[in-house]
Amino acid sequence: MIRPNRPTATGSGVHQGVVTRVDGTDLYVQLPRASPGLEYGPCLACEAPTAWAAGQRVLVAFVEGRVDEPAIVCRLA
Repeated sequence: MIRPNRPTATGSGVHQGVVTRVDGTDLYVQLPRASPGLEYGPCLACEAPTAWAAGQRVLVAFVEGRVDEPAIVCRLA
């Protein structure tokens, strides 16, 4: 996976994403429309990570617009 950096990814707005992997309590996501092929993480999450699984759809925002600080806002049904 390619890791995000400031020139290749945008930190504004809220993006629909997919959890790509769960590593203990760390969550990683991809944002297909915002930056295809990039994996973000570990992500902050508003919910405890114990019930997370790869493939879940989520909404992701960036803390203060920083692409190196992604936060999962909520899960999507």
